[in-house]
Amino acid sequence: MIKETKILGVVIIEPQRFEDERGYFLSSYDDDVLLMHSLKFHMVTESRTMSKREVLRGLHFQLQEPQARLVEVTRGEVYDVAVDLRVGSPTFGNWASVVLSATASNQIFLPPGIAHGFEVLEDYTTVMIKMSARYSPEFARAIAWNDPDLNIQWPITNPIISERDKHNPTLLQLKETGQLPKFSTAGASVFAPAASCFISYANVDYTFADKLRRDLQGHRVTCFIAPDDMNAGDRIRETIDRAIQSHQKVVLLLSEAAIESSWVEAEVEKALEREREERATIIVPLTLDSAVFNAEKGWVSHIRRTRHVADFRGWRNGSSYRSSVLKLAEALMSSAKS
Repeated sequence: MIKETKILGVVIIEPQRFEDERGYFLSSYDDDVLLMHSLKFHMVTESRTMSKREVLRGLHFQLQEPQARLVEVTRGEVYDVAVDLRVGSPTFGNWASVVLSATASNQIFLPPGIAHGFEVLEDYTTVMIKMSARYSPEFARAIAWNDPDLNIQWPITNPIISERDKHNPTLLQLKETGQLPKFSTAGASVFAPAASCFISYANVDYTFADKLRRDLQGHRVTCFIAPDDMNAGDRIRETIDRAIQSHQKVVLLLSEAAIESSWVEAEVEKALEREREERATIIVPLTLDSAVFNAEKGWVSHIRRTRHVADFRGWRNGSSYRSSVLKLAEALMSSAKS
């Protein structure tokens, strides 16, 4: 689960845990989950800190070569804080907080241009931070943890702080001296793609579905692909449910055999009904062979009216496939604007 905060682009991630008598398993990093919520992140380095209770580290940022960060606690608990320093951002000067703990296994994602800090609530707490750029001492900056204008509500009011962090400037001082990152729509496009969607498939090669996902992302359409470890019916239901919950679109890849199956028709009919009722999802079905569409089927007629049909008969042959991907990307971007 991903929850938005008061800062644009800063989100709290709560990975799903699978527990049994042995303990638990969870996926601590999945770029598909971030892309599904329009957050692009490429990790190049990871750091780890261990701290005593009452230690406060922050609020740090990097002026040049800014870092996106994914923060989690693997032992103990912290009060984690993010501050929007991006001049021109609609949430400039806002701060957001969350208690991160090893017990909860939650995380916070910070896009570039966000100051970060945390206060340790338990002894021997370990914090792991994945970063999109390496630490550069010459570009390292910080703001005062107790900036009166920010008025951050730290749970421990007299923390243990490094000598360096005791003398950090305020946000206003950094703004007056031009030492803050700037917010731009061009730079933000990484976090605001042209469109996004889920990909589901029935009786279609997973290799093709995955290739389509990667190629659509090249056209600024972020995609989440349904798992390959469930049957086609469950996969379609799971994909449609998750798309409706997150107000996303669905690209449904159907083979000739799947289109002729009554259960596929029933699932798509239910999905279209939910679309009409909730106005949350646009179904964009595709086929590897466009000739198999049957005009007598009501759901096919509905699909044709959307004009979101691409022909992937020659997807292994280069030019036909590329034109179909472009057509689909344009259809998804058009529906995103409508």
